[in-house]
Amino acid sequence: MGLSHRSRRATARTSSGIARYARRHSRHRRGRILRRRSSSGRFARHRRRAFSLARGPARPLARICRRRRGPAPRGSLGADREPRRPRLLDTLLEESPGIDCAALLDSSLIVREASGLERGFVGCVAPAGALDEEVARTRMGLSVRDAVTDPRLARSAVAQSGIRALHVVPLLDRGVLLGILHAGSRTAYELSPLELSLVRTAATRATDIVEMEASTAEAHRLLALQDELARTLSEARTVEEAMKGALSALCQHLGFDVGL
Repeated sequence: MGLSHRSRRATARTSSGIARYARRHSRHRRGRILRRRSSSGRFARHRRRAFSLARGPARPLARICRRRRGPAPRGSLGADREPRRPRLLDTLLEESPGIDCAALLDSSLIVREASGLERGFVGCVAPAGALDEEVARTRMGLSVRDAVTDPRLARSAVAQSGIRALHVVPLLDRGVLLGILHAGSRTAYELSPLELSLVRTAATRATDIVEMEASTAEAHRLLALQDELARTLSEARTVEEAMKGALSALCQHLGFDVGL
């Protein structure tokens, strides 16, 4: 025997409520990103004024800012998501003659993207050794003049790759560590003020990308949960089965194992 009219109405209200939550959650995350982009835009304009006496060097910063403010690609929520990180690193290297290698680490200090480095660098854990751990702990950027001789990077993957100057920047969202950006040079012992500005701008853009990917993934999970709840409730023959199925789907979504 199917569900009663009252149970079907409860099912519809549950599905509608989850859909509204997913939309509100997605709008909230997008609003935070847009506010950060507005703040980053003011920072970019300030930097352009600072370099007004040297119009040539100001153009790389403006180019990275334009890419950051560019419209999202049309299509599905996840369209063109994966290539954004390597494109960001490639742009940083193209616009910074003194920077010849860069890497993006996740919150677990695992290298997810790298440019100008060996292929085996991707997947490496804490390539800058104790320096990565210090940045993750203090939430503050650090610079090194010679990664080969710095004791904090002894026997690290960064030191073995021949990098001299290294700048490490945390990717933060309201104090929460989302990842770390590395930018280094094999020829220079210090990055110029312009190159440091480019690195900070790239870090802001990387933070936007990481948060947008997390928001997209969460939206997909919520939509999948909504579909699973709707299917479970529509197939249930009794209210008890419906509640048990809904609880099981919610626990699976939250990562709990309660043996249902």
